[in-house]
Amino acid sequence: MATLIQEVHANSWALGAIPLGVALDLAIGHPGRWPHPVRAIGRLIGPVERGLRIALAGVGLGPRGERLAGVVLAVLVVGFVASVAWLAGELCGELGGPATLIGRALLVYWGLSIRDLGVGAIRAAEAPDLASGRRELARLDGRDASLADRIEFDRRCVEAVGGGANDAVVAPLFWLAVAGPAGLWAYKAVDILDRRAGRRSNRRSPMGGTSAVLDDLANLIPSRITWLLIALSAALLGEDGASALRIGWRDGRKHSRPHAAWGEAAIAGALGVQLGGRSTLGGVAAVRPLLGDPVGMIDRSTVRRAVRLMQVAAIHAAALAWTVRVLLD
Repeated sequence: MATLIQEVHANSWALGAIPLGVALDLAIGHPGRWPHPVRAIGRLIGPVERGLRIALAGVGLGPRGERLAGVVLAVLVVGFVASVAWLAGELCGELGGPATLIGRALLVYWGLSIRDLGVGAIRAAEAPDLASGRRELARLDGRDASLADRIEFDRRCVEAVGGGANDAVVAPLFWLAVAGPAGLWAYKAVDILDRRAGRRSNRRSPMGGTSAVLDDLANLIPSRITWLLIALSAALLGEDGASALRIGWRDGRKHSRPHAAWGEAAIAGALGVQLGGRSTLGGVAAVRPLLGDPVGMIDRSTVRRAVRLMQVAAIHAAALAWTVRVLLD
Protein backbone atom coordinates (compact mmCIF):
# COMPACT_ATOMS: atom_id res chain seq x y z
CA MET A 1 0.00 0.00 0.00
CA ALA A 2 2.81 2.39 0.88
CA THR A 3 4.42 1.71 -2.52
CA LEU A 4 1.13 2.40 -4.31
CA ILE A 5 0.64 5.68 -2.44
CA GLN A 6 4.20 6.71 -3.25
CA GLU A 7 3.66 5.92 -6.96
CA VAL A 8 0.40 7.89 -7.10
CA HIS A 9 2.11 10.80 -5.35
CA ALA A 10 5.00 10.72 -7.82
CA ASN A 11 2.61 10.64 -10.78
CA SER A 12 0.63 13.56 -9.38
CA TRP A 13 3.83 15.60 -9.29
CA ALA A 14 4.72 14.45 -12.78
CA LEU A 15 1.32 15.53 -14.12
CA GLY A 16 1.99 19.01 -12.80
CA ALA A 17 5.03 19.16 -15.08
CA ILE A 18 2.99 19.97 -18.19
CA PRO A 19 1.26 23.10 -16.85
CA LEU A 20 4.43 24.23 -15.07
CA GLY A 21 6.60 23.66 -18.16
CA VAL A 22 4.15 25.57 -20.37
CA ALA A 23 3.91 28.37 -17.80
CA LEU A 24 7.71 28.68 -17.70
CA ASP A 25 7.87 28.89 -21.49
CA LEU A 26 5.14 31.52 -21.64
CA ALA A 27 6.69 33.55 -18.82
CA ILE A 28 10.39 33.60 -19.66
CA GLY A 29 10.95 31.88 -23.00
CA HIS A 30 14.52 30.84 -23.79
CA PRO A 31 17.06 33.66 -23.51
CA GLY A 32 19.88 33.07 -25.99
CA ARG A 33 22.59 33.17 -23.34
CA TRP A 34 21.06 30.29 -21.36
CA PRO A 35 22.16 26.71 -22.09
CA HIS A 36 19.60 24.73 -24.09
CA PRO A 37 19.38 21.03 -25.08
CA VAL A 38 18.35 21.93 -28.65
CA ARG A 39 21.75 23.51 -29.26
CA ALA A 40 23.43 20.41 -27.85
CA ILE A 41 21.46 18.19 -30.25
CA GLY A 42 22.47 20.44 -33.14
CA ARG A 43 26.12 20.11 -32.16
CA LEU A 44 25.73 16.33 -31.93
CA ILE A 45 24.37 16.00 -35.47
CA GLY A 46 27.36 17.63 -37.18
CA PRO A 47 30.12 15.20 -36.07
CA VAL A 48 27.90 12.14 -36.57
CA GLU A 49 26.96 13.25 -40.10
CA ARG A 50 30.58 14.04 -40.97
CA GLY A 51 31.71 10.67 -39.66
CA LEU A 52 29.12 8.87 -41.74
CA ARG A 53 30.08 10.81 -44.86
CA ILE A 54 33.76 9.97 -44.33
CA ALA A 55 32.87 6.31 -43.92
CA LEU A 56 30.65 6.51 -47.00
CA ALA A 57 33.45 8.05 -49.07
CA GLY A 58 35.72 5.19 -48.00
CA VAL A 59 33.41 2.43 -49.21
CA GLY A 60 31.89 4.30 -52.18
CA LEU A 61 28.39 2.82 -52.16
CA GLY A 62 26.80 5.73 -54.04
CA PRO A 63 23.12 6.70 -53.54
CA ARG A 64 22.33 3.38 -51.91
CA GLY A 65 25.03 4.00 -49.31
CA GLU A 66 23.77 7.55 -48.74
CA ARG A 67 20.29 6.26 -48.01
CA LEU A 68 21.75 3.81 -45.51
CA ALA A 69 23.83 6.59 -43.95
CA GLY A 70 20.70 8.75 -43.61
CA VAL A 71 18.91 5.94 -41.80
CA VAL A 72 21.89 5.32 -39.51
CA LEU A 73 22.15 9.05 -38.75
CA ALA A 74 18.48 9.21 -37.78
CA VAL A 75 18.63 6.06 -35.65
CA LEU A 76 21.73 7.22 -33.80
CA VAL A 77 20.59 10.79 -33.14
CA VAL A 78 16.90 10.17 -32.43
CA GLY A 79 17.60 7.00 -30.44
CA PHE A 80 20.25 8.71 -28.31
CA VAL A 81 18.15 11.80 -27.59
CA ALA A 82 15.02 9.80 -26.76
CA SER A 83 17.02 7.49 -24.47
CA VAL A 84 18.56 10.41 -22.58
CA ALA A 85 15.14 12.05 -22.17
CA TRP A 86 13.58 8.80 -20.97
CA LEU A 87 16.40 8.26 -18.49
CA ALA A 88 16.14 11.83 -17.23
CA GLY A 89 12.40 11.45 -16.71
CA GLU A 90 12.88 8.17 -14.86
CA LEU A 91 15.57 9.62 -12.62
CA CYS A 92 13.31 12.54 -11.79
CA GLY A 93 10.56 10.07 -10.95
CA GLU A 94 12.87 8.19 -8.59
CA LEU A 95 13.62 11.38 -6.69
CA GLY A 96 9.90 11.98 -6.08
CA GLY A 97 8.08 15.07 -4.85
CA PRO A 98 9.24 18.53 -5.96
CA ALA A 99 12.31 17.12 -7.74
CA THR A 100 10.03 15.10 -10.06
CA LEU A 101 7.89 18.16 -10.76
CA ILE A 102 10.81 20.48 -11.44
CA GLY A 103 12.84 17.98 -13.48
CA ARG A 104 10.00 16.93 -15.75
CA ALA A 105 8.73 20.50 -16.05
CA LEU A 106 12.16 21.48 -17.38
CA LEU A 107 11.94 18.70 -19.98
CA VAL A 108 8.62 20.18 -21.13
CA TYR A 109 9.81 23.78 -20.93
CA TRP A 110 12.92 23.15 -23.03
CA GLY A 111 10.83 21.37 -25.67
CA LEU A 112 8.48 24.30 -26.39
CA SER A 113 8.91 27.73 -27.99
CA ILE A 114 5.56 29.47 -27.52
CA ARG A 115 6.91 32.74 -26.16
CA ASP A 116 9.96 32.90 -28.41
CA LEU A 117 7.85 32.29 -31.52
CA GLY A 118 5.37 35.03 -30.64
CA VAL A 119 7.88 37.58 -29.38
CA GLY A 120 10.20 36.90 -32.32
CA ALA A 121 7.46 37.44 -34.90
CA ILE A 122 6.23 40.65 -33.27
CA ARG A 123 9.76 41.95 -32.79
CA ALA A 124 10.49 41.31 -36.47
CA ALA A 125 7.28 42.93 -37.70
CA GLU A 126 7.64 45.98 -35.45
CA ALA A 127 11.39 46.49 -35.86
CA PRO A 128 12.37 50.15 -36.37
CA ASP A 129 13.59 49.46 -39.89
CA LEU A 130 13.20 46.71 -42.47
CA ALA A 131 16.85 45.63 -42.31
CA SER A 132 16.74 44.82 -38.59
CA GLY A 133 13.34 43.20 -39.04
CA ARG A 134 14.77 40.92 -41.71
CA ARG A 135 17.51 39.83 -39.32
CA GLU A 136 14.94 39.04 -36.63
CA LEU A 137 12.86 37.03 -39.09
CA ALA A 138 15.92 35.09 -40.27
CA ARG A 139 16.64 34.14 -36.65
CA LEU A 140 13.02 33.12 -36.16
CA ASP A 141 12.50 30.77 -39.11
CA GLY A 142 16.06 30.12 -40.27
CA ARG A 143 15.51 31.39 -43.83
CA ASP A 144 17.15 34.29 -45.56
CA ALA A 145 14.85 37.31 -45.64
CA SER A 146 17.42 39.85 -46.85
CA LEU A 147 15.64 40.57 -50.14
CA ALA A 148 12.06 40.61 -48.82
CA ASP A 149 10.13 43.82 -49.41
CA ARG A 150 7.65 45.17 -46.86
CA ILE A 151 4.63 43.24 -48.14
CA GLU A 152 6.49 39.96 -48.47
CA PHE A 153 8.15 40.52 -45.11
CA ASP A 154 4.90 40.95 -43.16
CA ARG A 155 3.44 37.93 -44.94
CA ARG A 156 6.44 35.81 -44.02
CA CYS A 157 6.10 36.85 -40.36
CA VAL A 158 2.54 35.48 -40.38
CA GLU A 159 3.74 32.33 -42.19
CA ALA A 160 6.42 31.80 -39.56
CA VAL A 161 3.78 31.89 -36.82
CA GLY A 162 1.49 29.50 -38.71
CA GLY A 163 4.26 26.99 -39.39
CA GLY A 164 5.75 27.34 -35.91
CA ALA A 165 2.37 26.70 -34.28
CA ASN A 166 2.83 23.08 -35.32
CA ASP A 167 6.60 22.58 -35.17
CA ALA A 168 7.34 24.51 -31.98
CA VAL A 169 4.12 23.96 -30.03
CA VAL A 170 1.49 21.40 -31.00
CA ALA A 171 3.70 18.60 -32.33
CA PRO A 172 6.01 18.51 -29.27
CA LEU A 173 2.97 18.45 -26.98
CA PHE A 174 1.35 15.72 -29.08
CA TRP A 175 4.38 13.45 -28.77
CA LEU A 176 4.67 14.30 -25.07
CA ALA A 177 1.09 13.12 -24.63
CA VAL A 178 1.70 9.93 -26.61
CA ALA A 179 5.07 8.86 -25.20
CA GLY A 180 6.10 11.16 -22.38
CA PRO A 181 9.40 13.09 -22.29
CA ALA A 182 11.05 10.53 -24.57
CA GLY A 183 8.38 11.15 -27.21
CA LEU A 184 8.72 14.91 -26.98
CA TRP A 185 12.49 14.82 -27.34
CA ALA A 186 12.45 12.19 -30.07
CA TYR A 187 10.27 14.62 -32.02
CA LYS A 188 12.64 17.51 -31.28
CA ALA A 189 15.55 15.41 -32.57
CA VAL A 190 13.66 14.59 -35.78
CA ASP A 191 12.79 18.27 -36.29
CA ILE A 192 16.37 19.45 -35.71
CA LEU A 193 17.73 16.67 -37.89
CA ASP A 194 15.44 17.74 -40.74
CA ARG A 195 16.36 21.41 -40.36
CA ARG A 196 20.11 20.75 -40.25
CA ALA A 197 20.92 17.56 -42.14
CA GLY A 198 17.87 17.62 -44.42
CA ARG A 199 18.14 21.25 -45.49
CA ARG A 200 21.90 21.53 -45.55
CA SER A 201 22.28 18.58 -47.89
CA ASN A 202 19.13 18.39 -49.95
CA ARG A 203 15.78 16.80 -49.27
CA ARG A 204 16.00 15.19 -52.66
CA SER A 205 19.41 13.67 -51.87
CA PRO A 206 19.32 10.13 -50.50
CA MET A 207 20.80 11.15 -47.13
CA GLY A 208 18.84 14.36 -46.61
CA GLY A 209 15.65 12.71 -47.83
CA THR A 210 15.62 10.31 -44.86
CA SER A 211 15.37 13.23 -42.43
CA ALA A 212 12.57 14.80 -44.47
CA VAL A 213 10.52 11.59 -44.56
CA LEU A 214 10.86 11.14 -40.80
CA ASP A 215 9.80 14.74 -40.22
CA ASP A 216 6.78 14.31 -42.49
CA LEU A 217 5.66 11.20 -40.61
CA ALA A 218 6.21 12.79 -37.18
CA ASN A 219 4.06 15.81 -38.15
CA LEU A 220 1.31 14.03 -40.05
CA ILE A 221 -1.20 13.92 -37.18
CA PRO A 222 -0.05 17.00 -35.21
CA SER A 223 -0.39 19.26 -38.26
CA ARG A 224 -4.08 18.34 -38.56
CA ILE A 225 -4.56 18.94 -34.85
CA THR A 226 -2.91 22.35 -35.29
CA TRP A 227 -5.47 23.18 -37.99
CA LEU A 228 -8.36 22.27 -35.69
CA LEU A 229 -6.94 24.09 -32.66
CA ILE A 230 -6.34 27.27 -34.64
CA ALA A 231 -9.91 27.13 -35.94
CA LEU A 232 -11.21 26.66 -32.38
CA SER A 233 -9.03 29.50 -31.11
CA ALA A 234 -10.22 31.75 -33.93
CA ALA A 235 -13.85 31.15 -33.00
CA LEU A 236 -13.14 31.92 -29.33
CA LEU A 237 -11.21 35.09 -30.14
CA GLY A 238 -13.78 36.53 -32.53
CA GLU A 239 -11.82 35.74 -35.67
CA ASP A 240 -13.27 33.67 -38.53
CA GLY A 241 -13.22 30.12 -37.15
CA ALA A 242 -15.42 28.77 -39.94
CA SER A 243 -13.05 30.05 -42.62
CA ALA A 244 -10.08 28.65 -40.69
CA LEU A 245 -11.73 25.22 -40.87
CA ARG A 246 -12.75 25.55 -44.50
CA ILE A 247 -9.55 27.02 -45.88
CA GLY A 248 -7.36 24.82 -43.70
CA TRP A 249 -9.07 21.79 -45.23
CA ARG A 250 -8.98 23.25 -48.76
CA ASP A 251 -5.40 24.53 -48.80
CA GLY A 252 -3.64 22.55 -46.06
CA ARG A 253 -2.64 19.85 -48.54
CA LYS A 254 -1.29 22.16 -51.23
CA HIS A 255 2.30 22.04 -50.07
CA SER A 256 4.71 19.43 -51.44
CA ARG A 257 5.24 18.18 -47.91
CA PRO A 258 2.13 16.62 -46.34
CA HIS A 259 2.22 18.60 -43.08
CA ALA A 260 3.77 21.94 -43.97
CA ALA A 261 0.75 24.09 -44.86
CA TRP A 262 -2.00 23.15 -42.38
CA GLY A 263 -1.17 25.71 -39.71
CA GLU A 264 -0.49 28.47 -42.22
CA ALA A 265 -3.70 27.75 -44.16
CA ALA A 266 -5.77 27.78 -40.96
CA ILE A 267 -4.31 31.12 -39.86
CA ALA A 268 -4.84 32.55 -43.35
CA GLY A 269 -8.51 31.57 -43.19
CA ALA A 270 -8.96 32.86 -39.65
CA LEU A 271 -7.45 36.25 -40.46
CA GLY A 272 -8.91 36.62 -43.96
CA VAL A 273 -5.54 36.96 -45.70
CA GLN A 274 -3.62 35.13 -48.38
CA LEU A 275 -0.21 33.57 -47.68
CA GLY A 276 2.30 31.98 -50.04
CA GLY A 277 3.02 33.22 -53.54
CA ARG A 278 6.27 34.85 -54.60
CA SER A 279 9.11 34.84 -52.08
CA THR A 280 12.88 35.17 -52.00
CA LEU A 281 14.42 32.22 -50.16
CA GLY A 282 18.17 32.21 -49.75
CA GLY A 283 18.44 34.97 -52.33
CA VAL A 284 16.57 32.90 -54.93
CA ALA A 285 13.10 33.74 -56.23
CA ALA A 286 10.54 31.07 -55.40
CA VAL A 287 6.80 30.60 -55.72
CA ARG A 288 4.93 28.88 -52.90
CA PRO A 289 1.34 27.60 -53.05
CA LEU A 290 -1.31 30.24 -52.35
CA LEU A 291 -3.07 29.66 -49.02
CA GLY A 292 -6.28 31.49 -48.17
CA ASP A 293 -8.23 34.18 -50.00
CA PRO A 294 -7.04 37.81 -50.42
CA VAL A 295 -9.89 39.31 -48.38
CA GLY A 296 -7.75 41.65 -46.30
CA MET A 297 -4.28 43.19 -46.34
CA ILE A 298 -1.41 41.92 -44.20
CA ASP A 299 0.33 44.42 -41.92
CA ARG A 300 1.89 44.54 -38.46
CA SER A 301 -1.46 44.19 -36.71
CA THR A 302 -2.06 40.95 -38.64
CA VAL A 303 1.11 39.52 -37.14
CA ARG A 304 -0.11 40.31 -33.62
CA ARG A 305 -3.46 38.65 -34.36
CA ALA A 306 -1.64 35.55 -35.67
CA VAL A 307 0.48 35.39 -32.52
CA ARG A 308 -2.61 35.61 -30.33
CA LEU A 309 -4.21 32.74 -32.26
CA MET A 310 -1.06 30.64 -31.86
CA GLN A 311 -0.86 31.30 -28.13
CA VAL A 312 -4.47 30.32 -27.47
CA ALA A 313 -4.04 27.20 -29.62
CA ALA A 314 -0.95 26.39 -27.52
CA ILE A 315 -3.01 26.53 -24.31
CA HIS A 316 -5.57 24.16 -25.84
CA ALA A 317 -2.80 21.81 -26.99
CA ALA A 318 -1.30 21.79 -23.50
CA ALA A 319 -4.70 21.02 -21.97
CA LEU A 320 -5.16 18.11 -24.38
CA ALA A 321 -1.69 16.76 -23.63
CA TRP A 322 -2.31 17.00 -19.90
CA THR A 323 -5.65 15.18 -20.22
CA VAL A 324 -4.07 12.33 -22.19
CA ARG A 325 -1.24 11.97 -19.65
CA VAL A 326 -3.80 11.88 -16.80
CA LEU A 327 -5.61 9.03 -18.54
CA LEU A 328 -2.41 7.14 -19.38
CA ASP A 329 -0.75 7.54 -15.99
